[in-house]
Amino acid sequence: MGYVNIPAGSGEAVSEKTFQLTAPVPDIADGYDLSDYQATQVAVSVTQDTQVSSLTVVWYTSSGQEISSGTLDIGNLITTGQSLTFTWDESMDRSPNPPKGAATCTIVNWS
Repeated sequence: MGYVNIPAGSGEAVSEKTFQLTAPVPDIADGYDLSDYQATQVAVSVTQDTQVSSLTVVWYTSSGQEISSGTLDIGNLITTGQSLTFTWDESMDRSPNPPKGAATCTIVNWS
């Protein structure tokens, strides 16, 4: 879990955003709050060529309580020794998005 430098709903493509672990200062003049900047980034590494279709992720509060879960579509062949990073936030217009209040997440399954 982390943040992107441009808030969700801004119309900026995820590829134009920078994932960061430190919380940004929300642009309150435009009505954004910190939850607008929340994002999930997943890095996938493999030891042999692997077709990864999707990952099942669970989001938790800072106290460890589960908030929600969902499936992140990957749809990539990842080759031996390769590591690919994927970032999701609300501006992608598809579920799941990092829920408000999420502090951590865990990958519980992949296919």
